[in-house]
Amino acid sequence: MTRKMIFIIGPPGAGKTLLAEKLAEEFNLYHLSVGTYLRSKHFPPLYSRPRVMKHPDLLPCPLVNTDVLNKIMAKQHEGHEKFLIEGFPRSVSQIKAFERQFDMPDILISVSCSKEMAKERDSAQEISNTLLMKSPFEQRYKTFKEYSPAIIDCYRAADRLIQIDTSEDIEEAYGDLLFKLCEYSVF
Repeated sequence: MTRKMIFIIGPPGAGKTLLAEKLAEEFNLYHLSVGTYLRSKHFPPLYSRPRVMKHPDLLPCPLVNTDVLNKIMAKQHEGHEKFLIEGFPRSVSQIKAFERQFDMPDILISVSCSKEMAKERDSAQEISNTLLMKSPFEQRYKTFKEYSPAIIDCYRAADRLIQIDTSEDIEEAYGDLLFKLCEYSVF
């Protein structure tokens, strides 16, 4: 079997987790949510959760890359060959480090919706955000908007970009995503 690697990024509240879960189930993909995974990790004191949540760019790319790459390699050793990595990459330097180890992914799915819709969806998860120690919506949204254009440009230039708007119905967006994945012959 040929390894499949899909990245999915989007601002908080855009629906990337829901789309990722649906894809993972339908196509038997190993789904790794980088944000959830990193929140579960114990980092050195300099990178404590409260500090990183206040300053998301504090967590250095090599630390994130090492953890993500090790997790993927461990799953490959367990026999997994199809991966969906949610919330990754978060910077161009992460792209380069990843590609040195695994080559370019098959596709980057970029999920978007209006800021108002994203904020409304994210606030519906406010209690779990507090429990998960997520930083405030505005901070996460701003960070995503700051770093995502360069990431999207990398995959657009390689003709490995699918853009999905989830502003309306998420089921309709999922149908559009499936159609576009077929166009790119991902599965």
